[in-house]
Amino acid sequence: MRRSNTVKIREILRLSEIENMSNNSIGSCVGCSHNTIKELLEKTAKAGINYNKAAQMSDDELKAIVYPDPINAALPRPEPDMTYIDRELKKRGVSLMLLWTEYKTAYPDGLQYTQFCERYRDYIGKRKITMHIERKAGEKLYTDWAGDVMYLTDKATGDQTPAYLFVSSMGYSGMPYAEAFTSKCKQSYITAHVNALKYYGALPLIIVPDNDKSAVTKVSRYDPEINRTYYEMAEHYGVAILPARPAKPKDYHQNQIIIKKQDGTSNSRKDSR
Repeated sequence: MRRSNTVKIREILRLSEIENMSNNSIGSCVGCSHNTIKELLEKTAKAGINYNKAAQMSDDELKAIVYPDPINAALPRPEPDMTYIDRELKKRGVSLMLLWTEYKTAYPDGLQYTQFCERYRDYIGKRKITMHIERKAGEKLYTDWAGDVMYLTDKATGDQTPAYLFVSSMGYSGMPYAEAFTSKCKQSYITAHVNALKYYGALPLIIVPDNDKSAVTKVSRYDPEINRTYYEMAEHYGVAILPARPAKPKDYHQNQIIIKKQDGTSNSRKDSR
C-alpha cells in the first residue's frame, strides 16, 4: 500500500469493523496483501484508532500515526540493569545468554545479544575488578572439572548416565581443551591430563589444578598434599603441580615445588603472582 493513500486506510478500518470482513477479503477489495492488512490493523489497534476516529482525522494526522517518521519514532532502547546482571551471574547456572533472554522477554525492542555483552564488558571494565596478571608463554596449564553435571540419555531405555566435563586452558594463549567422563575418579582425572597434553603437543612448566580430590588429598592454604598418582604423573612428565589456594582460584602459592625428573635430576621452580 502506498503510504499517501489514506483513503485505503479508512476503507480497511471500515471493512474490518463495520462489515466484519476477513483480512483476505479486505485485501481483495482494496488491492493489498493479507500481511499488509494485518500490519495496518495491528498499528491502528495499538494506537487506539478505529474507523470513526480515522474518519475525523486529517490525512497528515492519520499518516503520522500509521506511518510515523523513523527519525522521530526512534526511541532509546531500555538499558539493562548491570548491577542486577552482575549479581545474578554469581549464582550457579546463570549465564549472560540466560539473562539476555529474560531481558528481551521484558523488552522485545531492547538490545541484541552482542550489544548486551558489550554493555556488560564495559561495566566490568569501569569497575576494574580484575587484576592484570602477567603470564609467560608455555609456563602454566590450568585444569579443573567445570560446570554442572551433564547427562547422557539412552534413547532406547531412557536411562541417564552422568557426564563430568574436564577443562584445561593454557595460561598465556588461553587455548582450551575439554573432555567428558562418566566419573570424576582418579583414573579419569589422570587420563584427562594425558589427553590434554597430547592435544597441546607440548608440556607446560607448571600445571595449576583446582583443589579437587582427584588432585589434592590434603587441602592446605600454603602446603597442599598432592595425590600420589597425580604426583607420579607429574614426575613422569617432568612438570610441577601448583594447586590454587582454597577459595582463591585467582591467587596462587609462592612456595617452591621440587619435582624429580626421569633422569634423576631435580628441577626447582618458583611461581610468583
